[in-house]
Amino acid sequence: GYVEHDEMIFNRVHGYKTAFAYFYFFESGDITKEEAVIEHVGFYIQCGSLSFAEIPVEFDLIMGVSGTLTSLSPVEKSIINDYGISRLAYAPSIYGQSRRLFSDKTDVHVVHKSDPISGSIKRDWFLKITQHCQDKSQGKRSVIVFFDNEEIIDEYEKEFGSSFTTNLQ
Repeated sequence: GYVEHDEMIFNRVHGYKTAFAYFYFFESGDITKEEAVIEHVGFYIQCGSLSFAEIPVEFDLIMGVSGTLTSLSPVEKSIINDYGISRLAYAPSIYGQSRRLFSDKTDVHVVHKSDPISGSIKRDWFLKITQHCQDKSQGKRSVIVFFDNEEIIDEYEKEFGSSFTTNLQ
């Protein structure tokens, strides 16, 4: 199997890499039934392909809804023109103006120095995350933080988990 989104997937095939993995695990004894190898190994013959990007070309009229038309770059606008879309209609949002505020001065932090006590850049990074989350929480804002993997989450929770009144998940 292959790991995908933190779970083991057994119905995914990665070309010949999967076939040779079956041979490898059969020879190493991890797969004991020869039938399993025979069932999953063979020649993969491509019988056709489909480009989803070319589907709109087959239609006389293209209609759709998107909230991003006003922010398209010139390159994106030219791609839309390549599909024969020449007229765009804009309607105001039923939700009103966006209240999302972003400032590259206050919402982006680059950690250059290490923590003077521990000498750890990671600790300083964790501290910045904690301070930012607490500031937003005190302002009655929701906060979601994504880490690359569970190891970093566990490390963060061990070091700074007690800084929050709600459970970290």
